[in-house]
Amino acid sequence: MTRALAFACTLAFTLPSSALAWGQNGHRVVGHLADERLDPAVAAKVKELLKGEDLAMVSTWADEVRSDPRYHHGSWHYTSVPDGEAYSDAERSGGEGKEDIVEALMLNLGILRDTERSAEERGIALRWICHLVGDLHQPLHVGRAKDRGGNSIHCTWAAEYGGEPELHGERVQKKVEKILERAKALEEDPTPQATAETLAQALEVLEAIARREVESGSNLHSIWDTHLIEMKQLAYRDYARFLLAKRGTKEEAGWAGFELDGARDAILAWTAESIELRPQAYEPPRNDRYGHYTYRDQKIDLVDQRLHQAGVRLARLLNVALAE
Repeated sequence: MTRALAFACTLAFTLPSSALAWGQNGHRVVGHLADERLDPAVAAKVKELLKGEDLAMVSTWADEVRSDPRYHHGSWHYTSVPDGEAYSDAERSGGEGKEDIVEALMLNLGILRDTERSAEERGIALRWICHLVGDLHQPLHVGRAKDRGGNSIHCTWAAEYGGEPELHGERVQKKVEKILERAKALEEDPTPQATAETLAQALEVLEAIARREVESGSNLHSIWDTHLIEMKQLAYRDYARFLLAKRGTKEEAGWAGFELDGARDAILAWTAESIELRPQAYEPPRNDRYGHYTYRDQKIDLVDQRLHQAGVRLARLLNVALAE
C-alpha cells in the first residue's frame, strides 16, 4: 500500500502533460482555408497527389518526419535576417539540402510542376509547400539568428494557457520532495493518520495542477507557434470559420493577386512582411506576463491575420502551379 502510494506520487509529478503541438492546429487552419479555395480541377490533382488526403491533413507532415533522415531538412523551415536588413542582404545557408525556407519553397514548387517526376516525388513536394507557406507567415520563422527565431528567449507561460507544467521548478519540486519523504516514512509508520495526511498533501498539489495553477517553461517561438493559438481552444475547422466570420473575405483578392511567373516575388513579399511584423513578436509584455489574456489580446489579431493570409496564398500558389 505505502510502496504503491510512493510510486503513484512520483509518477504523478514526473509525467509531462500533453501539449498540442504555427504548431499542429495553426498549420491545419492554414491547410483547411486553402482546401476551401482550390479550383475544382486543382483540388482533384491535390487529392490524387496526396493519395486521398487533403491539405489540412498533410499540413503537419513536415514536422512529423523530422526524425526521418530522408526528410530531415531543418533549414527549410526558416530563414534568418538580422535587424535592419532585408532578406536579400542576409547571407544564405547554401548547399543542396541546406536551403532556407524561401529557396526550399521554390525548389519544391519546381518539383511539383514537373510532370516528368513521379507522383510520389510531387506529392512530397506538395506536402512541403503546404507546410512551408504556413511557416513563412509566422514572423519568427524569419527571425534573428542570434536568438534562433525566439527559440533561445525563455519565457514563463501559465500552464492554464497551454504550456507544459514545469513540475521540476523550485516551488513545486519542494512540495513533491516533501510528499515523497512522507510517503517513504510510511514504510515505518503506516498509521491511518500518517497515510491520510500524505494523501491530503499529494491531492493538494494534484488539484493545483488540475486547476493549472503552475507555471511552465516555454520560449518565445513556441508561444507564437502554438500557445497563442491554443488559447482560443478551437478545433482547426472552427478556427477557420472564426477567421472568416471575424475578418471576412474582402482582403483576400489583394493577398492572392499573383500569377505563376510572379510566385518568387510573392514569396519574397511574404518574407518581407514577416520581417516587418516580427518586432511585434519580439516585443515583451509588461511584467513579462506572456501567459495572460492581456498579452493574447494584444497579439492575436496578428496571429489571425497571418494564418488567414497563409491559407489564401497557399491556395493561390497551388491554383497557379497546377493549372492546366
